[in-house]
Amino acid sequence: MLAYAARRIMATIPVMLVVALFHRVESRVEAMRVLGASLLASYSAAVLVNTVRISIAMWLASHPAALSAFSAADVHRIEGITVYFAGLVLLYELVRCFEGRVAAFGTEASSAEVPS
Repeated sequence: MLAYAARRIMATIPVMLVVALFHRVESRVEAMRVLGASLLASYSAAVLVNTVRISIAMWLASHPAALSAFSAADVHRIEGITVYFAGLVLLYELVRCFEGRVAAFGTEASSAEVPS
């Protein structure tokens, strides 16, 4: 069973991706593609981000003096906020990068078809 934080990020990612890709939706078919891609990205990103978070948690557990000023619960909370936020920002930037390439490809293709 997924942890509460993992369920939250899996709910947040599709919303973020749909908002980021909403301008591309011109038909129901495209809307379903965006939704499907968002759900797939949500699950994949949640697995990847949780893997990173668990790896960091294991490292922090083996180095308890690294953040001795905080309680274990505080370290866990700070780690979760940092890792999940970084994961959302990275995914958003990947989508923007992909969108830029798609837009540039579409622009080049249309300008190549027009004779000068």
